[in-house]
Amino acid sequence: MAEFTQNVVVADAQGLHARVAAVVVREANRFDARIRVRLGNREVDGKSILGLLVLGASRGAELTVTGQGVDAPDAVRRIADVLRPAGGRNGDVCASSPRLMAPLGVGAGLYAAR
Repeated sequence: MAEFTQNVVVADAQGLHARVAAVVVREANRFDARIRVRLGNREVDGKSILGLLVLGASRGAELTVTGQGVDAPDAVRRIADVLRPAGGRNGDVCASSPRLMAPLGVGAGLYAAR
């Protein structure tokens, strides 16, 4: 079984909070790969919102995302894209961006606040 691993630094100012975790889970579930996310000695299922929240990853935390399966490279890269900056104000717009939040039905006021 193919395995792919990538380290990514959490970019969101509030860390890996519920909105970001929801996007990670949504994106992870688009793939067949088994996804694991590790912070330090804690490792959780990347398709579990509760597991991701339990990590308590703050901004700047380095996560290790590992995927196993045929589509693991694509899955891991997509999750890393959600967690890292995508540009914008202060260079820290990531999973809270309108493009990623709109399918979840979350409005602008929820991600614009700092």
